Order: sequence, then C-alpha cells, then structure tokens
Amino acid sequence: MLKNILLAILLIGLLSQSSYAQSSENEGCVLVLKEAEKFYDEGKLEKIPSILDACVESGFSREEKIKAYRLLTLTYLFDDNKEMAEQSIENMLKLDPEHVINEAIDPIEFIYLYNEYRTEPILTYGINGGVNISNVRLIEQYSLDNDNLNTDGSNNTYFNKSGFQGGLQGGMMLLKNMHLNVGLTFKTTKIRFTQDYYLNSFDNSADTLSSFGNLESIENHSWLRVPINFTYDIKITPKLYTYVRVGGHLGSLVSAKSTLTRTYSTNSSVAPVTGPPEDIRIRRNLLNYGLTGGLGFKYRIPKGNIFLDVRYNYSLRNLNVGDQYKGGTAFPVNQNLLYKYYSVDDNIIMDDLAFTIGYSRFFYKPKKKKKSTDKISETSYKLNIESEK
Repeated sequence: MLKNILLAILLIGLLSQSSYAQSSENEGCVLVLKEAEKFYDEGKLEKIPSILDACVESGFSREEKIKAYRLLTLTYLFDDNKEMAEQSIENMLKLDPEHVINEAIDPIEFIYLYNEYRTEPILTYGINGGVNISNVRLIEQYSLDNDNLNTDGSNNTYFNKSGFQGGLQGGMMLLKNMHLNVGLTFKTTKIRFTQDYYLNSFDNSADTLSSFGNLESIENHSWLRVPINFTYDIKITPKLYTYVRVGGHLGSLVSAKSTLTRTYSTNSSVAPVTGPPEDIRIRRNLLNYGLTGGLGFKYRIPKGNIFLDVRYNYSLRNLNVGDQYKGGTAFPVNQNLLYKYYSVDDNIIMDDLAFTIGYSRFFYKPKKKKKSTDKISETSYKLNIESEK
C-alpha cells in the first residue's frame, strides 16, 4: 500500500516538473518572438532566423508559429533570399490558409509573393437540408369514364404539396469562382390528386341519384437523388457571395404509396370507400432524371461557409410507367386501385422547387500558381525591389 502511494507521489512530481518545463519553454519562446520582432524593427535581419528556428520546431503555439513564419518571410524577402521566403510563406499558409492580406501595413514584396500562391479551397464537403414543393405537369389525362373527360383537364386536379430533403455534398474548384458539385440526397415529395367521374356506366351499386363520384389520392414518394451541377460565385463583400447553379440530377425511387378515398358526391348515405395506403411503386418509373437551375448566397466563416439557395428541378421523364393505355403496353395492375377505387393514372411529370440551407467545410492545399504567372510576379517583385533600393 505504502509503495503504491510513493509511486503515485513520484508520478505526480514528474508530471508537474514536465508541465513546468513546458510552461517555461513556452514563456521563453514568447520572449524570443518579441526579441525577433525587435530585431526586425532595428534592421538586424541576420539574427532573426537563428533565434526563431528552435521555437518554430517546438515551443510556439499555432498563432505564434504563424507570426514567426510571416516574420521569417519578410526577413528573407528583404535579404533577397526568395527561395527561403517561399519556404516560409508556404509554412505560414499551411497553418493559416485563410490569411488575409492587409494592404495598409503589409509590405508590397510580401503581397507580391502571397499572390503567387493558390489560396482558394480546392475541395469542399458538407451537409444540407430543406423543404421542397412539388409541381405536376399534366401530359395527358385518363379516366374509367373517358366519355365524360373535359378536354381542358378540369376533371383531374393536382395540388402541389411540400416535402423535405437532406444529404451530403462535395465540390472541387475547376476555375477561379467556378466549382463542380456532387451530392447524395434523400428526398420526399408529395402530391394530392382529385378526380370527378360519372359512375353509372360501371358501378352497378350506384343509382341515378348517386351517379357522380369523386376520387382523392394523396401520394407520397421517397427518393435517393444524385445532383451534379456547376456553381459560379460572384463576390459581394469579402465574406458574402452570391452564386448561380446549373446542372442536372439522377434519382432512384425508393418508395411510393398512395392513400385513396372514393366518395359518391350526390348521395351522402353511401359510405366512402377507403383503406390503408396502397403500394404504387410498381406503377412508377424507378429511375428519373432532369435539369437543375438555381440561385443562392454563401457567407464565409472560418474554414467554411453557410449557404442558402433555391433550386428548380425540371424532370425529363414521366413519373408514371410508360404510355400505359395505348398500343397494348404491358402494365402491372393493382386490383384495389382499379376495382375498389376506380383509379387510373394520368401521364404526368413531376418537378419540384427546393429551398436548401447547408454548411460546407473547406479543404486547402496552398501551392504556387502556374509558371507563367510566377514569371510575371517575379519580374514585378524584382522591379519593386530595385525601386525600393
């Protein structure tokens, strides 16, 4: 027991000593950085690298390292040692890829060198979510009572309903201000459909006073969608950007269910016909695709941004399977839909308007720009050095 206590006391002592030594080292490096800044102000540039090297390796905090690498960059620039200046600024940008140039206090040589480097994020990744409103385009209407269909489509009415979406997205920089974006989104959509028809010709239970009927269907879909698009950023302020989005999407239908209710509109004594949701996925195209366009805003935050946009997804394929009532096209029949609810599908296309909010995280890889740019910058840099001398 006594042995364990002694070991514990010894361990605590060693940890305390190590912590004290580390604290002393950090305090010493803070003084070293201040001394190096003093040497820079006094023009004693030759002394700066030697006193900073040890603390850069071990002793500086992240913020202190950034200050030290900036100071080393300035030192090597004024010592006309561009190779070491480039090495120092690269180390600084790795720690601080979002470093902001201050033209009021940064020397012009430092600004020229900084501009030789790619400082924009090369990759982004993040999450998004929001709501959508469906928009049905009627291609051709159908009914069991085709003789009473109105040519203007007024027998069949669609009501656009709201759904939600959420997912992951990633992007890469193609050109300055232009990005390629790919995502994976889970999305729900919803539509409400009503139909008026004349029952007397096919419903033996209907008398002349109950010869008009109404069908209501509330249809819910779940999708897995892959959006692929391009965005182009337009800077408004240093932190606020607007952007345009163009591209397309590919979607796979995960589920489709419809809750139906059939009523006799002229005879309230006849009970409505209803039941549990019907699985209608077999009557829907399982693969859909289309075009996407939109506008949005981005607000820059440290190492990322928050964005808000609106997108219109224009479908290029019918929601329902085939031209199902012409030319003998094979079509799977749901007995309940046909004989219980007297339900047949119109040919429709479903678009949606989506409102999305999300967060993107940036991935940086600071790197010198192309050689042609380097030569121009280097020429400007040398001319400026000569003019300063």
